[in-house]
Amino acid sequence: MRTRLSRSRKPWTQATDPTKGILSVNGTSHRCTVDVKGARAFLSRYLLPVEPEQAGIINAYGRTLAQDVTADTAVPMHDEAAVGGYAVISSDTIRASRETPADLSVLSTASPATKTLQPGTVMRVREGDPLPAGADAVVPASDTYRPDQGPGVLVFAEVEPGTNLIPAGSRSPSGEVLLRQGACIGAVEMEVIAAAGKHGVAVRRRPRIAIVTTGAGVVDLLEDLKPGDSRNAARYGLVGMLLEAGCDLGRLIHVREGRPGVERALAQCTNCDAIILALGSRDKHDMALDALANAGTRCFDRVQIEPGSGCAFGIASDVPVFVTEGGAALETFEAIIRPGLMLLLGRDTIERPRIVATLDSTLKLNPGYEHFMRAHTCFASGKCTARPLGALSSQTNSLIVIGQNVDFLKRGEDVDVMLLA
Repeated sequence: MRTRLSRSRKPWTQATDPTKGILSVNGTSHRCTVDVKGARAFLSRYLLPVEPEQAGIINAYGRTLAQDVTADTAVPMHDEAAVGGYAVISSDTIRASRETPADLSVLSTASPATKTLQPGTVMRVREGDPLPAGADAVVPASDTYRPDQGPGVLVFAEVEPGTNLIPAGSRSPSGEVLLRQGACIGAVEMEVIAAAGKHGVAVRRRPRIAIVTTGAGVVDLLEDLKPGDSRNAARYGLVGMLLEAGCDLGRLIHVREGRPGVERALAQCTNCDAIILALGSRDKHDMALDALANAGTRCFDRVQIEPGSGCAFGIASDVPVFVTEGGAALETFEAIIRPGLMLLLGRDTIERPRIVATLDSTLKLNPGYEHFMRAHTCFASGKCTARPLGALSSQTNSLIVIGQNVDFLKRGEDVDVMLLA
């Protein structure tokens, strides 16, 4: 018979190495409770990036680079105008001023890169245009006057060589690494990829993640609510979290009949890259762990976080399984599950960015747990403030993260805040 651990007595000792996941109960080894750092160390041992695939530059948006992007040519390839105005030979502007302007001839502006300036000539350029051969500076349009767009222009400023131009190769020389593997491709990264002349890149495929929810009294959207029932909100919240994280939904299953149903559901998800098992209530925790142990390996049973201390992790038929309490799906997703998915995606950063904000209310906390608390964080009058919220608040845009062994925080104290958007 499996030994059950009492939360009140806590007859266990934390493993010295949290990645081993072992605790001692009356001399017998059992799987253990780990802290957030230990849980992530476990995940880093078990979760490897999914295989890469090729994607066109547009379809690569939101994906993870699977290999470095390098510059095949210098960027920019030619000297470019840093401002709009006239490309000039700087020596033609010596002693030019408002009183004694330089009178220069304007060449045709068609294809500046194919033109060559001769002494006494200039060419109209826009910001970002390649400069014609022979040009070594740009005079801003505000320092010139061209009567009636005629063949000549008056230049009122003397410029030095290199003024108002972007030298060839100054952004990146040929062969330089522009983007590292593990980067998430956004708008800026797409611009860099295009500037490097790449029409496609190697990216990690989107991991297929199954979501299995449990609970006899948990009903879906089209079902009638009976007394004591609740909507399966966690299911759809998790779907949104998966998609936002860059994953695909593999299977969506709800189980009502306990451990046999959970075991069947796990068996149906063997073609997925990972499974999230969201429990309808705390009393299902041991049932889920038994089902997981029967199907494979339990790695850790609990995590020292609130809410969501029932978060667990294991391997069922070679598929990683995250166990979370449905009522704390967001908190455990951000603390444990999302970092694990980032490992599957091969991301160079597995956690969201954090900032420091001022707490706008007093908090009493349960020491010994790391807290991930829903909050609304806003910037106003040069000050960043975090306001704690309850569950299912539409104003949630962040999580206040409070370390272990903190039992009280006063209003006005600084706290770490994890931004969700």
